Amino acid sequence: MDKNRKKQYLLLLFTAILLTAAAVIFILRDYMSRVDNRIYLTSTTNLREVYSQVNNKLSQIVNEQWDLLAMSEDYIDSNADAPETIVSFVDDWKFSWKFTDFYFINTAGEWCTPDGAAGTMSFGSAWDKLISKQEKVIVDADTQNQESFMLFAIPVDTGTYNGFSYDALAVSYSSDALNAALGVSAFRGQATCYITDLSGNIIFSDSPTKPIGKNLLNYLADAEFSHATYQKVQADWAANTFGQCSYLLNGEKYYLVYQPTDFSDWLLVSMIPADIIDSDMLIVQKTTTLMVGFTCVVILALAVIFMFMSYQQTISQKNQELFWRDIMSDIMLQNLDNVYIMIEVNQKQTVYVSPNVERVFGISHTSAHPLFAIQELELSPETLDFPIEDLMQMPNGGSRVMECQIRTPGASAPSLFQKSVFHILDGQNNLLIFEFSNRTHEQEIRADIEAALQAANTANQIKSAFLSNMSHDIRTPMNAIMGISSLLLHAAHNPAKTEEYARKIQSSSQYMLGIINDILDMSKIESGQTHLHPEPLNLSEQIEQIEMLIRPQAVQKKQTFSIYKDEILHESIEGDPTKLRQILVNILGNAVKYTPDGGSIDFHIRELPRTLHSYARYQFTIKDNGIGIEADFLEHIYEPFVRAEDSVTNKVSGTGLGMAITKSLVDMMGGAIQIDSTPGKGTCFDVFLEFRINEETMAGSKPGAPDSADASTRLAGMKLLCAEDNALNAEILKSILELWHVSCDIYPNGKELCDAFASARPGDYDLILMDIQMPVMNGYEATRTIRNSSNPLGQTIPIIAMTANAFADDVQQSLDAGMNAHLSKPIDIDKLYQTLQTMFG
Repeated sequence: MDKNRKKQYLLLLFTAILLTAAAVIFILRDYMSRVDNRIYLTSTTNLREVYSQVNNKLSQIVNEQWDLLAMSEDYIDSNADAPETIVSFVDDWKFSWKFTDFYFINTAGEWCTPDGAAGTMSFGSAWDKLISKQEKVIVDADTQNQESFMLFAIPVDTGTYNGFSYDALAVSYSSDALNAALGVSAFRGQATCYITDLSGNIIFSDSPTKPIGKNLLNYLADAEFSHATYQKVQADWAANTFGQCSYLLNGEKYYLVYQPTDFSDWLLVSMIPADIIDSDMLIVQKTTTLMVGFTCVVILALAVIFMFMSYQQTISQKNQELFWRDIMSDIMLQNLDNVYIMIEVNQKQTVYVSPNVERVFGISHTSAHPLFAIQELELSPETLDFPIEDLMQMPNGGSRVMECQIRTPGASAPSLFQKSVFHILDGQNNLLIFEFSNRTHEQEIRADIEAALQAANTANQIKSAFLSNMSHDIRTPMNAIMGISSLLLHAAHNPAKTEEYARKIQSSSQYMLGIINDILDMSKIESGQTHLHPEPLNLSEQIEQIEMLIRPQAVQKKQTFSIYKDEILHESIEGDPTKLRQILVNILGNAVKYTPDGGSIDFHIRELPRTLHSYARYQFTIKDNGIGIEADFLEHIYEPFVRAEDSVTNKVSGTGLGMAITKSLVDMMGGAIQIDSTPGKGTCFDVFLEFRINEETMAGSKPGAPDSADASTRLAGMKLLCAEDNALNAEILKSILELWHVSCDIYPNGKELCDAFASARPGDYDLILMDIQMPVMNGYEATRTIRNSSNPLGQTIPIIAMTANAFADDVQQSLDAGMNAHLSKPIDIDKLYQTLQTMFG
């Protein structure tokens, strides 16, 4: 290199350094300015969002206090002659709502509290709004004997408490109480929150001890403002509008955010030292600045080095190696777990092996022929490998892909790999890049997806079959009901036929209701909404009720139904009687259905030796000599919607849900169920259940409904108030009640019923029958309205739910709403009579 060229190069290099340095300084200054502005916007935005939530919380507190006072007015009026009750009521609310005190206030500004304290207080300009304009107010008030506090007051009708005549009710919050209710604790407690009027006078401060005076604008008069002026802040406050800025006072920088409140001509003002809210961002700013500066210096240095190196020499062997590594790095960045081997074909040399080859295949990274070593691990025939001739004939950028089985070290089974080959021509370089990608996990996922798809298809087929069965099973009784109803219209003058048709309609209706109940029971069980409701029960009574359900079915098929009780020592137990009956009736009902006419069904109940002192164990055995169950179907007997398919079972109606429900209920009760069946000979079910022993003697069973004449005598003269939105159901209910000489007034929704009850007098109504799902107002809301009404009868009149909501949690919801009993639809006349007799008797 001659001297002139060297000087030119050095001059060029020096110029490049100066220009780069100037650019770096300009970029850094512009960056710092932009960052400072971004920090200000971010910090004030965060502060504004935090105190917007505080503003919302304050508005919520205001509305809650007004609601509190409004709710307390009626209670105080109704208990005016019981001061001790009001004192207790206020103390409870004070504990719940955290206010400081409760006041009765008259037009003279005099006040008294429930516990007898009295005095006067100053309301200022708010007094005219409260007393004259009858408006709700919030004031910063003070009394003769306590410090300033915030008062929430509403006007009320003139009342008297303990001899003190009042025209308004109020609750107060001290600064500490209001601060605790607002819960302002953001920014490590360093922020200060104020409520001021439009002139800057401080009404509330979460830091009352801070020496800033009584007017916040006066305190800020000497501050040096940024992003706004002092006059702009004054104007914003006078206009009651939003704003934000920063200011410098006593050598410290602060952020100031102010916004109007939602309930009064007040402002919510928040201030926080800038170094508190900016601390994290300042650290980021400094770190970023250093990193940017360091990066620029590094770039400058690299530029100088590169210029020097590019001038001194061409691409060296080292640069060529880096070039090939860059190619491989681009591929490996997309497939980090894949193994790559690069071969230079002309030189027949391995030029690159990815480091993970040892981890994946157990082959050393420094192996002379890693590709051959991997091929030795392959289980696929060599004839399936890539022919070298085909690989050499691939165009530049061409590729080949195949799958192979490779047994990796330590694996119990071979893994599925995808082997790919890429051909790259670059000048004199002729490269083949081999990629080995483990696809075993993808294969497993595909298998899982196929299995899930098969399971879904199977489930859809089962549900399709179930819907087909349901269509048949529901249409069968529905067809009978519609057909017999038509016959009934033509037999109006034939009492015998009329009674026969009515009984057949009732039988078909009960069968269709059973199908619907099975579907709903299974839905409740699968959604986890079925729960046990233990109560005292008598085992013999439960068996008698089950016999009453099953024996008529057995008699109809001329079957022998026998019940045996062996060594029953404990009759009185605690359990869920409904679930117990459902389990046994499902199994016994199947025994009757699948046992031919003239067959026999045995029902054994025996008590087993106890494992716990306070629990009794029972074995319920149900054995028949019916058609039996095939062994392959026994594996699926507890699956929902599944039924055995043969010429006999297809003639028996059913949902395929009975045994699924039975198994779920047995599991829920902590029991076990076993099946032993032989096709053509019969089936035996054993159910094992355990119940807590009830030491108290169980009461006898409830009497059934008497005949209509007896019922008429006992219920005659009752007057009922009813809610029923369905006109046909209302007509049926009215006709049933008329059989017992019971009168009723029926309304189509809860709102109209409540309006009618509001003017009811003692003796007008003895009881209310309440539907649940109604327009305008449902039964739950109507019951709560009646119980909380000003009519004293609302506390005592019996209310009975009469609804299609028939589950246990529906019953509990009715009781929680204030009802006395629950009857499910369709209406069971006997149960309706028993319930009316219980309430009226």
